[in-house]
Amino acid sequence: MRQLDVFAPKLSFDSVDLCGQPMNHLVILAHPNPNSFCAGIRDAVLDAAGQSGHQVKLRDLYALNWNPVLSGQDIVSMRAHQTPVDITEEQSYLAWADLITFIYPVWWSGMPAILKGYIDRCFSNGFAFRAGPDGIEKLLAGKRAVVFHTMGSSAESYRKSGLDDALDSAMTAGMMKFVGIEVVQDIRFVNVPKSTDDERAAMIEHAKETIRGL
Repeated sequence: MRQLDVFAPKLSFDSVDLCGQPMNHLVILAHPNPNSFCAGIRDAVLDAAGQSGHQVKLRDLYALNWNPVLSGQDIVSMRAHQTPVDITEEQSYLAWADLITFIYPVWWSGMPAILKGYIDRCFSNGFAFRAGPDGIEKLLAGKRAVVFHTMGSSAESYRKSGLDDALDSAMTAGMMKFVGIEVVQDIRFVNVPKSTDDERAAMIEHAKETIRGL
């Protein structure tokens, strides 16, 4: 078996060791296939989180039939302090969480539209951030995140194309850092369609070890 094809870029944050601390753990899955490898990662994360004593809640966006479209009416309603119920429900989960784990495939150089729409609608002005006298106030500061991406090509190809840097800029530095969430682990499972059963099993174990090590 070839070496496990996983790469985790260096993060720009000073991560805090959370080992042994009880935490509220929100898991967000964005994959339409209930039998996907991402679903396998979900199961591994839930298992390891439970073993670690986390209080865990799962939001499977496709199973929830989540509406990813930020509409004009959404914006009008939020400005009138009448945030739509589906958004306030998800924001209650985000507010509850100490740790958020995102699990999704990389499609067309980014996350699935349903997850981008979740962030568009739920990481809203006044909930996730706001403009203050000294600039943007990060209202989700103190929360941490783990990100699992699944990808179809090799780590080398993503580095050469610059996609790995683009993912950093979008998810870690762009979305999470903007609202104050610290990404403590960013794991990219690459060559997934070409991997063997043994290699996938090793990736699943890697996911478990990542969660156990927090």
